[in-house]
Amino acid sequence: MKEEKSGHATLDIVVPVYNTACYLEECIKSIVDQTFTDWHLIIIDDGSTDDSPAICDRWAAADSRISVLHKPNTGQGDCRNVALSMCSADYIGFVDSDDWIEPDMYSTLIALLQEQQGDIAICSHVKVYPKNKKKKKPAEEIVEVIDNTTANHLIINGHIQSYVWQMVFRRECIICDMPNYSCFEDYAVLPHWFEKAKRIVITNRQLYNYRMRASSAVHEYNIEREMAFIEAEEQRAAYYKGTRFGDEIKVRLVSTCIRAAKYIARMKTLKRTEKYHYLGEIRQRLVAIDRRFSHKLNAKNRLLHFLLINNLPVFIAYQKTETKIIGDKHKEKKEVFA
Repeated sequence: MKEEKSGHATLDIVVPVYNTACYLEECIKSIVDQTFTDWHLIIIDDGSTDDSPAICDRWAAADSRISVLHKPNTGQGDCRNVALSMCSADYIGFVDSDDWIEPDMYSTLIALLQEQQGDIAICSHVKVYPKNKKKKKPAEEIVEVIDNTTANHLIINGHIQSYVWQMVFRRECIICDMPNYSCFEDYAVLPHWFEKAKRIVITNRQLYNYRMRASSAVHEYNIEREMAFIEAEEQRAAYYKGTRFGDEIKVRLVSTCIRAAKYIARMKTLKRTEKYHYLGEIRQRLVAIDRRFSHKLNAKNRLLHFLLINNLPVFIAYQKTETKIIGDKHKEKKEVFA
């Protein structure tokens, strides 16, 4: 059921929702409490089976600036695309339904866009763990304005992180839909959305609270997630092919393949045949990439690249040995949420 709202707001805020009832109140309230008030909140309920639909409807009934669409489950990327088709504001922002934002997030980012004649504004975020809710705030605010070329270098090298929820976009920048991946859809699409951005404004203020919860698909380590990340990286490589950034992103793609292969080789619960299946898929991807890019890797990754292509049993044995020496980092990460 879609609730129609009238009027034309300055900012459309997109919130996909799927079974986050225990966090949703805090999320929506943080938007309603914004010091910037000329917004339209578009909530897409992605077939939630908990109390999320009722929470969404209750907030929409209480505030005419909130619209809700209930639909069958199709994933976060598709939800965002549905919401984008409903947007009409000059600016577009995103919030994940298990997170919350500071009261002045949108007043700060939109003011920066208007003052600097920017196309995209980016703030910093703070990761909030269950056992540690203390924030780290920068000593003083730093605002930087960069051009498109600089932004692309920073995107490729991960210095501009691919989290659309810490950004506000001019609507003209969003030139294509997100791919409907299970995760990393924002990672794949971000270069496209930066294509028309001539001026990007960055502030170090931590205005977004990013909840680190073990049940989130973003934080869960599994093979599907690793392979999805490779696909997102491949989409970036396809976008940058033939540009001045083409070689840079290919090196990044090779590194991503190696990182995923290391994780899969170290999995103790994975059957031998399954391990070889996934590593074989990664090897095929690496073989298809010009080997000259491997020479730009560090010495250790050059060795791993060679073993992945030429000797999978030795590659797996190497990872098992290394895991015993340095410990299982993925297990350590999961223990943070205990």
